[in-house]
Amino acid sequence: MQAQRLLRKNSLLALAMSTIITATAGCGGGGGDDGGTTGNGGSGSPSIGANVGETQLKSGVLTGLTGGPTGNFTATITQVINKSSALRELQTESGNIGNLPGLPSGFSARAATRAGDGSGGFDPNASNQENIQAIANLIDDIVEQSTVTRNGNTYVIDPDESRICSSPDVPVSDINQCTNFLSPMTMVVTVNATNGNNVTAATTDFLYGNSVFLQTDFTPTTAYFEIRLDGSKALLAGYNQVADPEDVVDIPAVMQGSVRFAIDAPTQQQGKLTLSIPNTVVLKDTTEGIDMTLAATNNLLSLSANAAAETAELEVGIGALSLLFSDEDDYGNRFPVHLTLDAIRGKIDVNDTQLRITGLTLDSIKLTVDGQTALDMALAPFSALLEADASNLGVVTFNSALNFALDTTNVNNYLDDDPGSAPTDTLKVRASAPAGAVLSEVDDISNTVKLTGQGPLTLSVEENGVSTANLILPTGACANLSSATPTITACPASQ
Repeated sequence: MQAQRLLRKNSLLALAMSTIITATAGCGGGGGDDGGTTGNGGSGSPSIGANVGETQLKSGVLTGLTGGPTGNFTATITQVINKSSALRELQTESGNIGNLPGLPSGFSARAATRAGDGSGGFDPNASNQENIQAIANLIDDIVEQSTVTRNGNTYVIDPDESRICSSPDVPVSDINQCTNFLSPMTMVVTVNATNGNNVTAATTDFLYGNSVFLQTDFTPTTAYFEIRLDGSKALLAGYNQVADPEDVVDIPAVMQGSVRFAIDAPTQQQGKLTLSIPNTVVLKDTTEGIDMTLAATNNLLSLSANAAAETAELEVGIGALSLLFSDEDDYGNRFPVHLTLDAIRGKIDVNDTQLRITGLTLDSIKLTVDGQTALDMALAPFSALLEADASNLGVVTFNSALNFALDTTNVNNYLDDDPGSAPTDTLKVRASAPAGAVLSEVDDISNTVKLTGQGPLTLSVEENGVSTANLILPTGACANLSSATPTITACPASQ
């Protein structure tokens, strides 16, 4: 990937991009008292942040976003995972959820030296805490090398690129690249609340020229990072102006909209992480043939947890999506691929013994390949409760009717290119059950289930027009699900 090649080829430029973006991600928390403000000192009546000096502003660049709400959210999720047997099993199967990968090496000898290891870079094998400390030291070093001016409660931080980019071990050409790239970059911090001399709430705009490419905000219990695509386009254009020809990145002709990551964590017992689309995202890349539109939504994806109640909740609210791109077959023939959906919605709540699905909806998901329908899928709003009975066997209660439909055609062997597959292969799946149906596992060895409550439950599967499964399970009957073709079977004697 181009980004990975950049990191390997020009560590100074990569360092400048990654650390300056992070450098003033938050301006809150601790810091000493330098006895006053800096820059022009503002004018007029006293304003929020009037007693905040340069030391407080610079020393709080990391604490506001990582030490407060972010730390609380991480602690909450960890506690819920540790207390929930179901989530612990998921964690075991999928790897250590809480263990982030180590950072790439080769960023900056200065950061490693300040961290005390003298290795010349971050250690991928070091603990997260050690790597985070190295980042904090590096950020502190960079922000110290900047000028700060104040006007009321607004501070402008202008990094000193000549000092940031200087290194005796780096070619002059790389230093010039780094300096030219960073020159248009500034950060504007608006102090929204203080406690004494310390900033407790602030909004930071990261600008490249006059374009905001990143905005961050924090309070003692909340934080968000918002990526602005139009400003990101300006940032990439600035990079391309100084990059070597082989490292120039492809910039979409149209980059619009924004993506926000928000954290709400009032205590170490409660936390919520939300991914949203504040403004409709539009990407058009004529070079790659990509055209994407994703509708604005307040909750694209959210994860919340309450450690005291030992509960967690996942909610999805994807709005209308249109994604058009091109692909090619084994012979180099290109063809268009178009994915559309009206919405994907739903919520999943989990505790130690239950998993509840509420309003899960797949609203008209379609995939066309070379102008032909390759996939058409829909799920009407569906709610269900999954739990275990006294024998630890699974029970699914249908709180709403189940209506699921899937149709596929293997156009251009796009869905399945295994030997033996053909572009004419088709699959048709239908599943339904009324509200009030209860499907209980009665034998986990033979994978036998029993339907009680309302019925029937139906499942039909057709492959290339030939029926391969046709189950109509009435109330009181049992079915064996151990094969690809479920069949009605005698219920165990105990049932």
